[in-house]
Amino acid sequence: MRKLGHITYKRLHAQAEQAKELGLDRLANAVLSTIGSIYEENNQATYSYDELENKVYHSLWKSALEIVSYHDLVKIDIQELDKAIVELKNKVIGELEDKMKVRGQVGKNEPKLPGQE
Repeated sequence: MRKLGHITYKRLHAQAEQAKELGLDRLANAVLSTIGSIYEENNQATYSYDELENKVYHSLWKSALEIVSYHDLVKIDIQELDKAIVELKNKVIGELEDKMKVRGQVGKNEPKLPGQE
């Protein structure tokens, strides 16, 4: 998982603490447990939109396999499952980018093209 910058980390942490105070424990715990493992003091990593899509895709596969494990499934059509995961990936990224008001924008950590500074 990519690392969060200091300001983003602090803001998410404050919101999670506020959620905890409001009794939204599930939300608070989810955010706190997730940001704890992805914070880095001097984050300078670059990564492309394709890499972002790939990370979400793999995360959805992990989720799908949790469901397979929960139901102790023996027969799984991974091609059919993959179709659903790709569709979910596109939907998840699109809806979350819409909520964050960043759809169609180039990310801050996108690698520069030749000639860009």
